Amino acid sequence: MDGLLVLDPATPFDQGGVVHQNLIGNLIGERCMVMPDLPDLAVKPCWEKIEFLMFKAKSPASLRDAPFSKEKALGSGSKGVTDERPLFEGNGHSLKLNSSSILLHENQSLFQLSSFSFQVSNLTPMRHAFDLHLHTYYSSDGCASPEAMVEAAKRRGLSGIAVTDHNTCEAVDHLMRVGLIREDGTAVDGFLVIPGVEVSTADGHLICLGTTLPFMKGRPALEVVTAIHERGGIAIAPHPFDSFRAGIREEVLNLLPLDALEVFNSAVSLRSFNERATLYAAQRGLTGTSSSDAHHASAAGLCSTAYDLPELTLANVLAAIPKGGERKENYLCFAEAMKKNMGNWFRFFNPAPKS
Repeated sequence: MDGLLVLDPATPFDQGGVVHQNLIGNLIGERCMVMPDLPDLAVKPCWEKIEFLMFKAKSPASLRDAPFSKEKALGSGSKGVTDERPLFEGNGHSLKLNSSSILLHENQSLFQLSSFSFQVSNLTPMRHAFDLHLHTYYSSDGCASPEAMVEAAKRRGLSGIAVTDHNTCEAVDHLMRVGLIREDGTAVDGFLVIPGVEVSTADGHLICLGTTLPFMKGRPALEVVTAIHERGGIAIAPHPFDSFRAGIREEVLNLLPLDALEVFNSAVSLRSFNERATLYAAQRGLTGTSSSDAHHASAAGLCSTAYDLPELTLANVLAAIPKGGERKENYLCFAEAMKKNMGNWFRFFNPAPKS
């Protein structure tokens, strides 16, 4: 079945997800104004689940603006529910009504819903923000564990981070071992860690997102971009034009089939480099990202780029980045900048584990 359907309550759902043909409304996206004496099934997207609540048709027209309060949900609490389980369960694609028979009472009208399952499509996308460039202590100048970077980003309200250590994917391997990255690319407890690496190419720094790479330090940038695309990843040039931090020069950028450009880096040497990157991205028609380039947990998530995703997965993020998102841009404060520049001193107190 395509979408969530509302039927005449006099003709209840059949077993097994088969419905009768007297369709009244499709309530995915914007709410349809159906007959005022009928209840609507409203959809509220959540982190890794979908909540289904019963509402009267007189609720606001937009699902995003609907007041999802328990007081206004006809099916919440103990109102005719035959057990204490949620009314509906599912993973965002296939959902099932738990109780075999639920009676809902509203305005002296009695409706019965039989046990059924159905498919849901075209859910309203949710906005998810990511810091797409940061380092752990697996980088030679990083000072925090991968777990510390994850927790710091969560505290700032982000949905995920990209781990982009210098010329190594050890942090990615570590996070997979401890269960914070899944091989299928799905989020863990509502948070997505994107595998990646920042390669010191012969032409400057280049970020790979969505996959890992063999050791490619010193190889030409074009060769590294080709390797990234062959492995299903995307290529982003970080802090371009920043000659003090190995930014790739414009004459080389012109030759690279990039998927996006980092137009805002919170730790850039001169702010004019960010301005130049923004102008160059516009001229080439590349979308821009905003990243913290954090080397300490205290700076993780300071910058982010947000995308509207139907589901929080690696595949969806990789597909969204070349299309562009909403950037949040903040520069490092003086103290954070000093911490980054003195990273090797801080590493003395918090070294990476020996392999």
